[in-house]
Amino acid sequence: MKTPRKVIYDNQIELRLMSAKDGPAIYQGVCESLPELKRFMKWSHFESDLNQACSIYAEFEAKSLRGEEITFAGFDANTGEFLLCCTLFPGSRLNPLAFEIGYWVSSTKTGRGIGTLAAKMLTALAFSEYQANRVSVVCNLENLQSLKVIEKAGFQLEGTLRNYLPQPTSEMLASGYSSVTDAHVFSLVLEDIPSLAWFREFNKKMSVMRFG
Repeated sequence: MKTPRKVIYDNQIELRLMSAKDGPAIYQGVCESLPELKRFMKWSHFESDLNQACSIYAEFEAKSLRGEEITFAGFDANTGEFLLCCTLFPGSRLNPLAFEIGYWVSSTKTGRGIGTLAAKMLTALAFSEYQANRVSVVCNLENLQSLKVIEKAGFQLEGTLRNYLPQPTSEMLASGYSSVTDAHVFSLVLEDIPSLAWFREFNKKMSVMRFG
């Protein structure tokens, strides 16, 4: 995958590659969101300090620059406030034009439609920049907020993946992790785009900044 330097939507949200440079803002967002993250994100159960977190963010940046997967940190384009993290990554071993998206929104910024905007941005990026013919998203059955995002972005339910998610440890369960291991899988395919109500106008308002 060719890696964009940043993606901006309508002077509202700026997605830029996750990096140690933005580490303090991202780390603060993680810390503020831990109760919600621990419900569905396995990685949030591993303790880290700022230095360790910045090392992880640097690894994500390296992966993005290699085109293995692209992880963004999202910021308010006007105030510079940290909003979310999101990732576009390969969605199939067999189809190089299939992608999957993932996202989480800082708990202090929920309820503002930010998750939906990010999902649409990644979807538009996949279809318009990477010639995707499929974009999917997988969601824990209990993650109602994420399910609303998926629905608003127009994804279609394909089915339920049984035992798709990791079996939580007793420590994870005690910290609030969901006991559900089944997940819904949703997708959009290239043939869906002409009838996707938001796509054309949304895409016109999105700018992709490249390196060089």
